[in-house]
Amino acid sequence: MDNRNRDPFSLSGAYWNQRHVLRSFSEKLHQMGQTVNSKECLDTYQWAQIMAVALEYQPDVILELGRAYGNSTCVFVEASQRLEKTCDVVSICMTDYFQKQTIPALKDKGLIDDDWLSPLQCHTADILQFPFEELLAGQQRVLLFWDAHGFEVANVVLGKIMPVLASRDHLVIMHDLSDARYCGEHIFPYGETSLWDGENAGDNRFFIGHVSSAVGQAISALDFLTRNRIELYSADHVFHTEIGADDDKIKTMRESLGDLFSLNAHWYCFSMNTADGPFTFPNIATFQRSKRIIEGLYGITSPDEHLALQAKQARFRERWNERLQGRKLAIFGCGVAGKKLRDYLRELTIPVGAFFDNNQNRWGSEVDGIPLCAPAEIDASWFVIIASQWQQEIAAQLLSMGLQQGIHFAENYDDWVQLVIADGGR
Repeated sequence: MDNRNRDPFSLSGAYWNQRHVLRSFSEKLHQMGQTVNSKECLDTYQWAQIMAVALEYQPDVILELGRAYGNSTCVFVEASQRLEKTCDVVSICMTDYFQKQTIPALKDKGLIDDDWLSPLQCHTADILQFPFEELLAGQQRVLLFWDAHGFEVANVVLGKIMPVLASRDHLVIMHDLSDARYCGEHIFPYGETSLWDGENAGDNRFFIGHVSSAVGQAISALDFLTRNRIELYSADHVFHTEIGADDDKIKTMRESLGDLFSLNAHWYCFSMNTADGPFTFPNIATFQRSKRIIEGLYGITSPDEHLALQAKQARFRERWNERLQGRKLAIFGCGVAGKKLRDYLRELTIPVGAFFDNNQNRWGSEVDGIPLCAPAEIDASWFVIIASQWQQEIAAQLLSMGLQQGIHFAENYDDWVQLVIADGGR
């Protein structure tokens, strides 16, 4: 069946049609939201909007990229319970906060049980390495919730997942994008902020057309959609123009849903099903990327040299894991130095469990799918590498927390990178 050039899925129709289900879910939704306690990541009305889409769209599988404490996870699992068909929820994130904190809290309050969790496949994994082709095999109708940040994640979504979805019914929801037409004039002045400088830049935002965002994947998505002549649909615009233009509908929605209703949304969606194709996709030849970085670091060009380096790196990983003594690895600082260090570690296939940073405006966000957390969350289970110009101040901060240099953290980023190269054997 040809699934191209179809009319777009009706976001406003979903919100309107599912209002009775949402109303019946209202009390539990509020209780779940209070338990997750991460409203800054997904507001109450966004829970309702996204649940309405899931219920109306009737997917075979819901793929969630980025989870953190599990706002959207709760929404999607609850929706899957109410569908008339079997629908798995596959959630992929580098963190295990949802499993270790949210699920026990929800169970303690009697909001969920093990049966509620049955549709959920909850993976603590690197999105960049996940086998999506295997996961999506046989799935004909896919709802993708894209809430993991960064250009590298975008490369996987647009270059690896979208080619699989091109021949299937699908809908992609992108969070953390706002429609500037409905945000008020106060958002346009720079004020005290500088230019947006890449990745998830906190208060610094960019404006492209009517899209306002702080996350890098928005730029990648706009590039992909423009090249393929695919429309990016603003949920804000749809709700304002299709529901907001009808006073009777607004009154009904407010009476039915209370704070579960809003014309604001702060998310967009798209589908290749609305375009003709043929489609073009970015190249995700990871070996070529790895080869460029390795050549830059080690001056290696031949396949034999590359294999020799891999063997040396494997020996180094073994020694490094022994030194970690079971601790999780984190980077303090998510600027250029922190991201450079993350790339070095990724080439060594050493996983980074978290970024830590003193900028509280960025806490709870992600950098390329890696959670960005408050320093207060650092304990003896972590080994932290400082990657910041404020390394002495940060080292003093960590010492004041009872952490020991050399056991729980390393102060000098440059020295540590040289140690990695030296120990790995050039």
